[in-house]
Amino acid sequence: MREQYRAVAYVVKTHGKQGEVVITPIHNLPSVIARDMTVIPVPPALTGPRSLEVTKVVSDTRHGSLVSFADIDSLGDAKNLVGKTLLVRQADLPQDFALHDVNSLLGREVIDAHFGLLGTLSEVLFTPAHDVWVVKGTKKDILIPVVGAYIREVPSAGALYVEVPAGFVGEKNGEDA
Repeated sequence: MREQYRAVAYVVKTHGKQGEVVITPIHNLPSVIARDMTVIPVPPALTGPRSLEVTKVVSDTRHGSLVSFADIDSLGDAKNLVGKTLLVRQADLPQDFALHDVNSLLGREVIDAHFGLLGTLSEVLFTPAHDVWVVKGTKKDILIPVVGAYIREVPSAGALYVEVPAGFVGEKNGEDA
């Protein structure tokens, strides 16, 4: 079986003369690039290595992350990476990655432990404190903060499971949803 990869970051620019680059996450994903991780820049170069090992990551949320790779040790080598998208093996992604992967979340049913089916996840709002799921119910939208207190399970496919207070839903039996 082929390994599955996920595009997670974009190389924005070079930094310094030692081969460092600045990367930013794509698709509103969190920064997941970490030391000792193997990344694949695409489109690939005609010559040279097809994958790179991350040797150093320094986070700076204002401008992205400063990253160094093994065997990329000059400004010229780093310039060849600018404009490339970085792929990471899905098996190497953090366990909570699914919580932030908007593309795989939208359109899935949201089921509450007490109220049953609340509706379908229609949008994810990005706020400084945390993400907020917008669940389209039959009568109104329900806003659910993406925090551990409310999110119970986010499987790779199928329904999303939550446990929210009655005030989020409206009526006790959930009919207002």
